[in-house]
Amino acid sequence: MVRVLNREVPAIVSSKPSAGRNQSELRGAVKRLSKNDKLYTDLTLAWALIADDGCRQLSTSLLLNTVLTRLDLHYNDITPIGATSLAQMLKRNFTLASLDLSYNSVGDAGAEAILRGLQENTSLTSLQLTNNGVSHSVRQAIDEYLEQRCPGQSPPTGVKQVELKMKKKSERNERFQEAFLAAPVQRRRAPLAKNKYSFDLCA
Repeated sequence: MVRVLNREVPAIVSSKPSAGRNQSELRGAVKRLSKNDKLYTDLTLAWALIADDGCRQLSTSLLLNTVLTRLDLHYNDITPIGATSLAQMLKRNFTLASLDLSYNSVGDAGAEAILRGLQENTSLTSLQLTNNGVSHSVRQAIDEYLEQRCPGQSPPTGVKQVELKMKKKSERNERFQEAFLAAPVQRRRAPLAKNKYSFDLCA
């Protein structure tokens, strides 16, 4: 849905692949974006299979667009070629704040192109690259760049969320281990399935 002044109006949303319908939706989206439709702030074209050519059309229509703030393109067969088109768009578009490219095939080459585009962009704060064949080092570089530019916000590509979760789990296990070893032998129990260490605090 598109949110405008607390109102909701239908957005172009595709949930299942269908070549004819998806091409029609893509043309409609490009037309509205090119006209800078004031009601068009959110666009989801998930599973639309727009591929690189559709990505190029969208990127061209967004070059001068000053309305759209969120673009969801997950599951669209986008390769480094399409990602490069988006990267060029980011150098000139300063309105788009969120871009979801999950479950495509942008790879390191496409992600690196987007990172170069981000370095000339001031608006994008959320970028999803889940399941794109992007290496940890490249995703981390994007995370660090956006985190530096937007301090206090959660890293968008998911690398540091996973690292933080693993760190918390490790710290929790260490606390259990310390408490388990500090407890008298008679108060210790066999390890529970959920936690690595356990003891009876009420003994």
